[in-house]
Amino acid sequence: MTLRKKLDAFMKAISPDDYHALVDDLYDIVCDGVNGESHHFSEAEMRAFEDKDYRHAYFDEFLNSAIATQIKVLREQRDWTQEDLAERVNVKQETISRLEDVDYSAWTFGILRSLAGAFDLTLCVSFESFGKRLDDFGKFSRENLEKDSSKDDL
Repeated sequence: MTLRKKLDAFMKAISPDDYHALVDDLYDIVCDGVNGESHHFSEAEMRAFEDKDYRHAYFDEFLNSAIATQIKVLREQRDWTQEDLAERVNVKQETISRLEDVDYSAWTFGILRSLAGAFDLTLCVSFESFGKRLDDFGKFSRENLEKDSSKDDL
């Protein structure tokens, strides 16, 4: 069962009001963060996180959205088109479009390393607690997603 289906199955078991609030939440977090606003979780959202399957599905979906959003933000920060980035990563423009889609979930270390190289950045992967990740939601902003390349950072 895909994470999206697990999330949908869990959400069908809660009230319609909570369902709609939670369905819209990932979109709100991404939009709020890119627009420089902080997201605050409702009581219903915090209750939902008590369920392990929901918690994992939710955070996995957020991770996909965050990666896609950061790719787009980094590309825009450099004033590159999708074609420009595709050329630097040695893929087609359609691939970049797919990678910038918040519903994309087939990430590989190879493509992420290639993107990091194109942006002249390093790729960082770590295991974190859910509480730490909740704190990170409040830091999800365009400003925090933008990163200077090594030539500007060293």
